[in-house]
Amino acid sequence: MMKYDRLTRRMFLQGSGKTLMSMPLLPSLLPRETWAQSTTAVKRYISIQGSYEVGHQSAWLPNTSGNITNLVQPNQTYTPGGGEKPVRYQSLRSFAPNSSTPLAPLYGTTLNNHLNYINIMRSLDVPVRYGHGGGATLGAAQEADGALGGRVVQVRTLDAVLASNRTINPNGRYIFGGDEGGWEGYSRSLNGGKSTLISNFRALYNALFDNGNLPESGGGGPVVVPAHPRRDLLSRVLEDYNRLMNSRNISSLDRQALTNALDKMSDVQRGLEAGSSTPSSNSCSHLSLASGASGDMYDTSTFDNKSNLLVNMITAAILCDSNRIFTFGFVQPYDTYSAVSNWPTGVLNYSGDWHQDISHRPFAVTNGQPNWYWVYNRQKYLVSRVFAPLVRSLASATDPSNGQSYLYNSLVHLSYESSQVHGNLSHPTILAGNLGGALTSGNYIDYSDRTTGVDSGADGFNNSAGSTQFSNNYNGLLYNRLLVSILRGFGMPTSGYENDAMNSQMYNRTDIGTANRNLTSIGGFSYAFRANADNAGWRDGFLTYNMPRYNLQLYRNGLPMPPGST
Repeated sequence: MMKYDRLTRRMFLQGSGKTLMSMPLLPSLLPRETWAQSTTAVKRYISIQGSYEVGHQSAWLPNTSGNITNLVQPNQTYTPGGGEKPVRYQSLRSFAPNSSTPLAPLYGTTLNNHLNYINIMRSLDVPVRYGHGGGATLGAAQEADGALGGRVVQVRTLDAVLASNRTINPNGRYIFGGDEGGWEGYSRSLNGGKSTLISNFRALYNALFDNGNLPESGGGGPVVVPAHPRRDLLSRVLEDYNRLMNSRNISSLDRQALTNALDKMSDVQRGLEAGSSTPSSNSCSHLSLASGASGDMYDTSTFDNKSNLLVNMITAAILCDSNRIFTFGFVQPYDTYSAVSNWPTGVLNYSGDWHQDISHRPFAVTNGQPNWYWVYNRQKYLVSRVFAPLVRSLASATDPSNGQSYLYNSLVHLSYESSQVHGNLSHPTILAGNLGGALTSGNYIDYSDRTTGVDSGADGFNNSAGSTQFSNNYNGLLYNRLLVSILRGFGMPTSGYENDAMNSQMYNRTDIGTANRNLTSIGGFSYAFRANADNAGWRDGFLTYNMPRYNLQLYRNGLPMPPGST
């Protein structure tokens, strides 16, 4: 039967004997009293960014049709109200119903066991077109090659804002890892808010664990989990689950929540049956990692064997609570990578200029495949070697602050430098985690408004729906609203990131669309244009040509998030 525990505010399915399985709260079956959350999770933010783009939109978006000429929208509609346009969404589980069905080319099956914690977000548009540099992904529209001529206001990026807040980040530590050669635009945008750039494993270990002097408990390092003696837990409660699902008292929304929970438990059971080799100790343990901490973090000839060390270091730092804000930029100098022999099978090793010959010519054919195919095949290495293992690692350990997994209490943010080639529309956005329940998850979310038509098809793509070179870009929402959602998920007050003075050049304008005319106030994180930025060339012409399509009245709001699986 379904039991409700008032003390823990949880529901449980009871099987034979005393077997209990925790379930989500189902409001339609709750007592009439309302229970407020009484525990506050410790939250962490980990940004992982790859350079260049991820090829065609079809490479990273879930799509069961396989038709790259016109990717289908999700099949459900969420109506947030408050002036927001409807949002299309669909459960990621519907695209990958089992562990062997690929979610999308970029991920394969690497995330399938944790889809309830994942969000893939389409049609989030960065408000400036730029060349190279990582700043725009975290809120600063500053590029490395200086093509904007200094016309863009430099602002602190999201990670620097979080790191500087002593409520969110009490000890002030901030890990910023990358290759300076490809991150100069990002580095300038931080206004001194970052720590020293870290590029080797020894420096990372020393920064995270006080040169090995940080006290640890437990010892022994990451452990291997054997087959669990309660691996048949799910089968013990299925009878009660079926009885509850057929009850006339349960609402359709709660029925869906219960189904999602059972899907999640099925994933857990598969993991218990197979065992695990991911770090799962719930205690601080890092000394065992010290012996392997050597070498360049971004040496492509050794990263294949060292990527697990990076993941284990991040996990250990979180379990030790030695660091809460992490940024890792994988710059991937393509001319160097082209000579590396240990790339996965099927990745093109090109001896020429990868950037100009492959990345910038997406529909040219090399070795029988379009170039965008080779680009995403190379980029998915970051998913399989860093993002997915980190998701699994954080999901395997329980945070004592509220009894949830560290993944649930954290946010792992995967993105790439740009969309298609140097495109700024539908910026790749993949999230894992819930920030302690502040964010819903488990969905493919499409923020596009198709009533306004197709947007830019530059850099080898076009905007003719149905063409084999179709960009699949539709006007969406501004990407920086995601950053507002993240800041609010951390409990950051708006005074900590909004800057109305920076945005005063937008007031009382008549060239920014009917819905946005005669603005008297506009806030929001990192709205980075000065008044003279418009009409300054193709790179930053976004203000004039695209801004009328976005509702700036909603800019200070976070993103509308549809119901999730967690």
